[in-house]
Amino acid sequence: MRLPGRGGAVHAWGAVRSNRLGFGSLTLWSTANSNQPHKVDCPPDAVQVSAGSGHSAILTSRGEVWTFGQGDRGQLGHGNFKDSSNPKKVEALPPCQWVSAGSDHTLAVSKEGFVFGFGNCTYGQLGLGTRAFRVGTPKLVTAFQDLGERISKVTAGYRVSAAITDNGKLYTFGCKNYNSLGHDQKPAIVLFDYLRIGARGAQAIPKLVTALRNQPVEDIHFGTAHALAVLRDKRIYGWGTGAGYVFGDGTQKPRLKPEECVELNQYGVEKIAVGSAHAVGVTRTGSVIHWGYKEHVNSFGITFGETSAHMPQHPSAVYWFSENKHHFGDIVGLGAGLHFSVAIGEKGTVAWGWNSKGQLGEGTVTNSAEPVYVGRHRLSSPKLQMVSCGTMHSLAIGR
Repeated sequence: MRLPGRGGAVHAWGAVRSNRLGFGSLTLWSTANSNQPHKVDCPPDAVQVSAGSGHSAILTSRGEVWTFGQGDRGQLGHGNFKDSSNPKKVEALPPCQWVSAGSDHTLAVSKEGFVFGFGNCTYGQLGLGTRAFRVGTPKLVTAFQDLGERISKVTAGYRVSAAITDNGKLYTFGCKNYNSLGHDQKPAIVLFDYLRIGARGAQAIPKLVTALRNQPVEDIHFGTAHALAVLRDKRIYGWGTGAGYVFGDGTQKPRLKPEECVELNQYGVEKIAVGSAHAVGVTRTGSVIHWGYKEHVNSFGITFGETSAHMPQHPSAVYWFSENKHHFGDIVGLGAGLHFSVAIGEKGTVAWGWNSKGQLGEGTVTNSAEPVYVGRHRLSSPKLQMVSCGTMHSLAIGR
């Protein structure tokens, strides 16, 4: 989501390592974390934020892109491979309309619809037609010009990327290992096997997802090894590794190409946020539901806003929101990271799940099975407009 108008100030909380919060005074290996939101020292007119694994990106109302955090692969676009503890403008980019920070690469869309990429390109995730260990300066993705396509939105994920055209066509590129590209190629790899495997192939040139050729796409979200796309008619399709019940269909079968998520669509889900292997959504009636991976609950925290230990194989409601609707209001924004989730309401912001680095923003490092107010309690909870969750930190824009 991109905010209309003049935007607002940026708030950040969670893991500080690699200076991913942009506070400007902490070292790369600092053990300090921010367990409450703090304002980031950046222009006060942010209209979009994107939190990656170890770096972050901000888009201003003037089309400027500012980045900070880990920069060893060039993902900050500053022409070097250094971390930055303070947000800095990416000078090499033209005025932009969209930005997305991935695991260690970044994509941006200019106001003319051109795509630029920088950072890790080992798996072809920048779409440049080649593979490179690191790219420190934004490079134009010429493939879309060659195809005559104008891009409106991009998403950078874990070693993969996607671009949506003005007319809703979806292109994906990057690592082929987990079928996250949706090109109906080889069987998916078991979730988390990425820790011990190397590249088995790279899609270095953007390729059309033909299964959705005639179904315009509005948005796409990547987990670690799967993808969920929201069509313009609000139906949801998914593909990739199915481990962890990430498609909400009661199975863990991999999908080589996009298939409709029937149960999610029966619930009338219209807005979603996808973490590494779990997701939350809002239905057309305003209910909040969840589904997906809930392993290692004792060590990693509880992801789904409930105290029971089961893994939601099918979509189920997070009842806290209906029980607290009077105080919380309607949902205006969602975010999901590694085993934690964030929801913005009209009257406050809550988070739940794993909290070892303060990623819930409520003043402690204690995991929470149920939503807790970001900022310690309801009356001090910041009034926010949008949120983006990285692996272990979050960025949000204030009202």
